[in-house]
Amino acid sequence: MRQFFTDDERKVIKEAIEDHRSSKEDEPRSVYGKLISSADRNTTIEMVFIRSFFVAKDRMPDMNINEYLDYTVDRLRKRYGEENRENMFFEDEVYQVFLKDMRSLLSRADDFKKIIL
Repeated sequence: MRQFFTDDERKVIKEAIEDHRSSKEDEPRSVYGKLISSADRNTTIEMVFIRSFFVAKDRMPDMNINEYLDYTVDRLRKRYGEENRENMFFEDEVYQVFLKDMRSLLSRADDFKKIIL
């Protein structure tokens, strides 16, 4: 990387990568961190559910399928629920539709679980 970028540029790249996590509460330190954060969002309910489900499975391998589903729905509510202020750095219509659909499904947890199963 030294061949292509200055020390300052590498620092900006490093910070942008560090700052892009959706679980990070602080605002990214640069427009590049905001751009990566926005670009890295999941916009399909299926993909978000699958990722969350496997996090649960990895963290608690002894749970049964219903416990995994309950844990996953709870985790997704915390992440995407109405009370969670979304860090929107750039206008993103696709993500807005995803968020609306996700919140609608999460308000009907039993329907949500049926769709996934």
